Amino acid sequence: MVALVATGPSPGDRRRRCGFEPDAAAMTRHRFQQYERGYHAVGLWHTHQEARPTPSKPDYVTVRDLLRDFSGDRDRYYLVIVGNEGDPPNMAVWVVEPGEAGAWIKLVEQEPGRGKSTRINWI
Repeated sequence: MVALVATGPSPGDRRRRCGFEPDAAAMTRHRFQQYERGYHAVGLWHTHQEARPTPSKPDYVTVRDLLRDFSGDRDRYYLVIVGNEGDPPNMAVWVVEPGEAGAWIKLVEQEPGRGKSTRINWI
C-alpha cells in the first residue's frame, strides 16, 4: 500500500506535551474532502514524544472507535506513530483488525523479501 495523502494536524486539535485530542469534526471534513477526490481513509497518524513509539491506551481506544464508526466498511486500519529521534524520525506502523478481539499487528521493516510482523495482544 502507498499512502498518497496525509491530513492534519488541524487548528482545532488539542495538543499537550503527552497528549493529543484531534478535532473530530475537522477529521471528518478532511476525510470527506479526500473521498470526493477519490481517496479513502486507511489509517491514522500522529507523533509521540518517545524514541521508539508504541501505541498508548488512548490510541487503542481511538482506533477501535474509528473502526466501529466505519460500520464494517474496513477490514483493517493502519496506525502510524512517528517518534522524536532518528534521521528520518523513527516511525512505527500497526495494522489493526476490527472488533474488541481484533489483532494489532506491528509491521517491521526488513530487507526486500524478508518481511516480518509482530502481533500485539491488548488486554
